[in-house]
Amino acid sequence: MPPLINFKANAHLMEHHRNIEIEEKEDAFIATSAKGYTNSDITFQWFQGVFEPRTWPMNGINQYRILVLNGHSTHVDNSEFIRYAIDNNNHLLCLVSHFD
Repeated sequence: MPPLINFKANAHLMEHHRNIEIEEKEDAFIATSAKGYTNSDITFQWFQGVFEPRTWPMNGINQYRILVLNGHSTHVDNSEFIRYAIDNNNHLLCLVSHFD
């Protein structure tokens, strides 16, 4: 899977790319957020734009895929993301968050 690169910014600027190797940035999913952290919208956009097209079964939707999530709240607090995943034959395996 291509990497998701998230910049702390209000807009995506080409200057963000100057330290990234050309091969990485051409296939990377670039996102921005005010705090520099992922959020449920970025997660859903990555899922639709990267995971779905790259894992779509060659012979149709009858095959299931699995996506392992690390338990971060941005993965599980978006019902639209969960419904989309289920409707497109994706199993979501949510790991438990780490607790001290």
